[in-house]
Amino acid sequence: MEQMKLFSGLEVDRIQELRLLCQRCEYRGSDLVFNEGDRGDALYLIESGQVMVSKKDHHDDEEILGVLEPGEFFGEMALLDRSFRSARVTALEQTVLLVLPSEKLEQFLQHNPRAAMMIYRNYAMHLSGRLRSVSDIFKKIAIESKKLKGEIETIVPGIMSTVTDELRSPVEVIHSVSQVLDDVLMDEIHRKKFLASIREHTDHLASLLDDISRIVQLQQQETSVKKESISVGTIFEKLTTSLQSKAQKKHVMIEIDPKAKSLKIPMHRSHMERAFFHLLDRGIKQNRDGGTLSVSIEQMHEGKRPLVAITFRDEGEGKPSPSSEGFGLALVEHLIRAHGGKVLLKKTKGGSDLTVSLPLD
Repeated sequence: MEQMKLFSGLEVDRIQELRLLCQRCEYRGSDLVFNEGDRGDALYLIESGQVMVSKKDHHDDEEILGVLEPGEFFGEMALLDRSFRSARVTALEQTVLLVLPSEKLEQFLQHNPRAAMMIYRNYAMHLSGRLRSVSDIFKKIAIESKKLKGEIETIVPGIMSTVTDELRSPVEVIHSVSQVLDDVLMDEIHRKKFLASIREHTDHLASLLDDISRIVQLQQQETSVKKESISVGTIFEKLTTSLQSKAQKKHVMIEIDPKAKSLKIPMHRSHMERAFFHLLDRGIKQNRDGGTLSVSIEQMHEGKRPLVAITFRDEGEGKPSPSSEGFGLALVEHLIRAHGGKVLLKKTKGGSDLTVSLPLD
């Protein structure tokens, strides 16, 4: 354990104390350590051997995410919470893991504040390095995609550019937090504040990866998405409740057209919930402090085809542009197009209008 980067800088006595809290587990080649979706209740440290990290893709095929070796660790979200496992881990050969239960880890960190600061600092630096690597990969993909022809030539560079921009902010925040955590004299209030910052940005990254997964899924589907008639009012009621605290921080009032209660649209529920979430979230972010985000609904026809236009109007003072919109709008465009609809963004005198047109047949 002394050679593991996660425990770099710790006193020998503290490392020995941690070792006593661990359970030493042996695995044979192909043995399952844990499955995707299992509850995260422990941190795993690789003493010897190798493990493979993988997950199922949209065709239910196993996709290899990486191979970890001695000195590395996984299941690190046990440092922050006990969320569900996002991937599957399998032993590739005879492997020995030191398993540190979350409860014991939490008790150790509470009773050893100096060691806790070092561990959190090391974890923040580890996470920052991984995110920088991911950002570099996206940049390379964007550059390579420019050599291709067809639709991917225009879509992929834009998506990769926005993903890179989205990654940059949490990378910088987490890196800054890692430097602040060098201060071992930090009091408990500030420690919790900085850990909350790490949680916030890792949650954002998890959401970003989920959105990327949705776009990949849509591009892999050969037919249109499955639809069912769903109440728009019900969706907006659910989403405004989840976004209420964010709106209150900016004193933004959310006004939903009463016609939403009686309107039903053929849609894929989870896809459209995600699209409407991003549109409401965007309206709050783009808005001025004390502004209003209004959602209006108008039914119309395009030729003989019945349509509904849902407009999200904010009172933001800045001019909307693709570079300021982030990855969310790219996802919205894919989701709406998959439903046979269109997205139109335009600047208004007192903000911006983002209109989504969807077919009603």
